[in-house]
Amino acid sequence: MKVKGLSGDTRVSLLNGTEKRICEIEENYHGEPIFLYSVDARKINVGVAWSPRCLGKSETLVITLDNKEEIICSPNQKLLLRDGSIKKVKQLDVGQSLMPLYREVQTKGYLKGYERVYRPEKNPPSYHYTHQMVGKWKFGKRYSRHSGFDLHHSDFDRTNNDPTNIDLLLRPEHQGLHEKKPKLKYRNDTEFIKFYRERRVPRITKNLNHAIVGIEKGSRESLYSLIVMETEIFAVTSGVFIVGL
Repeated sequence: MKVKGLSGDTRVSLLNGTEKRICEIEENYHGEPIFLYSVDARKINVGVAWSPRCLGKSETLVITLDNKEEIICSPNQKLLLRDGSIKKVKQLDVGQSLMPLYREVQTKGYLKGYERVYRPEKNPPSYHYTHQMVGKWKFGKRYSRHSGFDLHHSDFDRTNNDPTNIDLLLRPEHQGLHEKKPKLKYRNDTEFIKFYRERRVPRITKNLNHAIVGIEKGSRESLYSLIVMETEIFAVTSGVFIVGL
């Protein structure tokens, strides 16, 4: 059997705002769903993953992208291309473009501090707020901009868009919560502040093409993957999409 999978040091982008090594996810897994970024018909959406695992050892290929990120994986690992097609790594050529995950944090206005994600399926392509994407996925028709309900981050962290952290509240109730500002209790909590500052890696916001600029032979490594319900696809921190088990 030909082993597929990613190097254990590959970081996976999670909706809670963290970037975790896939081997670390496997080591600390206790059966709970893992919420991450997925894509279906070129539409970025919520992915639900389970059962991260080590699949064995294999020779690897190192894919270098134009954003200077690398993907280390089995030659048989499948990636999602920008045109929506799927190919094994060993079938890829320099110059081909992979489906990108672009994220940025709004820097001004009413929604300052909220993450936005690029939606390539729109005409023209545009950015969409991640918490609104999660809200529509979780609550369906119960949530809309004109429903009288607001989405609320339970921990008051605007970039923690894990579905378990997103509640649907009547607008007056939501406004009342924020007026009380319970997050101020953390102001002098040095341990909380340290955790908050270190929980994320810097994100690349410049919209490069995610084109392949190099393919080289790598070393033999233990390889990992996970199961993603329905789409089978998930994003890694380098900004591209992987086809899982």
